[in-house]
Amino acid sequence: MKINRFTKKIIIYILILFLININNISLTTSNILEEYYFENNTLYVGGDGPGNYTRIQNAIDNATNEDTIFVL
Repeated sequence: MKINRFTKKIIIYILILFLININNISLTTSNILEEYYFENNTLYVGGDGPGNYTRIQNAIDNATNEDTIFVL
């Protein structure tokens, strides 16, 4: 079975469009994750930076829904 030039071009165009679409999907997913994490507060337990909590319970008590608590 021999594939003519037109069919080869169509296959190449389809592959290119598929790859572009996959790239757009990953960018969209990345943007959604960034928006989720930047809209919420992050509380830190341990470490020596300003605003870090020394006890996990203190961070939990000051957290609101969908905040993130990192324990160092």
